[in-house]
Amino acid sequence: MKAIELADLLAGAILDRVVAASPRAVRVGLDCADPEAAARLADVVGGGLSRQGQAVAVVSTQDYLQRRSVRLEYGGTDVEAAYSRWVDHAALSREVLDPVVDPVSPRWLPRLWDAEADR
Repeated sequence: MKAIELADLLAGAILDRVVAASPRAVRVGLDCADPEAAARLADVVGGGLSRQGQAVAVVSTQDYLQRRSVRLEYGGTDVEAAYSRWVDHAALSREVLDPVVDPVSPRWLPRLWDAEADR
């Protein structure tokens, strides 16, 4: 089976789960070793939800990375540090995950940090 077929099957399974989960706002997180693969999968899932009439916001953790000094504190090849310290989880929760399900004011910040410019 080709990788693209597996991605389509995975996206379909995720869509089925999300649609069955609730008619309310649902937050879906995709974790993948390859950020580009995760982004492609998120786009497929988001597109499928959009076609079903759901409001969709796709946000990348790459836009919520810590400052370069924090990310590289343990070196650029420390896998544990990359997994546990690179993403600013508190900011992601505060700026996206919590507000997006607020029934009164569902506003969220699509991007917090430009990791390339470190600003």
